[in-house]
Amino acid sequence: MHNKATNLAGYQEAQKRMESYQKWHDIVKKDMQPLFDRNRKMVLEKMKRESEQNNKTKE
Repeated sequence: MHNKATNLAGYQEAQKRMESYQKWHDIVKKDMQPLFDRNRKMVLEKMKRESEQNNKTKE
């Protein structure tokens, strides 16, 4: 019986840890998303400019 109780306590502890990790992950994702979006936009614009430059040098 002691073993089952220990396993249950360990399982509940792991579950709590997963929930707190999930909350932390959601918060970080929400805070970081605008930064990711801005970086993606900057990279896409840079790639577009470079491809336009490449097209001009080919002509």
